[in-house]
Amino acid sequence: MNPTKRLPASTLVEVLILMILGGIVFLSVMDGFGLLRRFLDRTSLQIAGRTEQYARYFRTADLAGMSDSLLAEDNGALALYRGGEIYGRIERIDSALIVHQGERTDTLLRKVAGLRTIPEIPRDRPVDTLVVELRTAQDSLRCIGFAPRHRSDPLLRKLSEAEGKYRYDESN
Repeated sequence: MNPTKRLPASTLVEVLILMILGGIVFLSVMDGFGLLRRFLDRTSLQIAGRTEQYARYFRTADLAGMSDSLLAEDNGALALYRGGEIYGRIERIDSALIVHQGERTDTLLRKVAGLRTIPEIPRDRPVDTLVVELRTAQDSLRCIGFAPRHRSDPLLRKLSEAEGKYRYDESN
């Protein structure tokens, strides 16, 4: 006695309906994966753009922060002094904030609407803070201030001027 189990057979129509439903489910899942991939690509591009924006902000903050003093010039540029010498100039060209350091020129910030100094005094005078007005995606202005982290001592500046006047040489 060989008992055999009998399974009911599917008709051709039932098999075709199952294949069509399986194909629809498969295509829906693949379309969902495509949507997820596009979302992740767009999100990673936004993160990369923000990372670049933050890096440029921190580069600007470091340039201003490492300066002994900031000096507004006649042409609207801002000279960055370190150790009594100019080591860079910051200026606004079109809608970009540009830094010139020797032969090297670099873009610091984009979408710059304005460049101000605090206090707003005549040119060729030291300033406390560089204020950059940035245009945001919502067409509003965001003001960011950059200032030197350490100020140069006025007595040291006078001493440097006196040494320059008498051409004092420390190597002897």
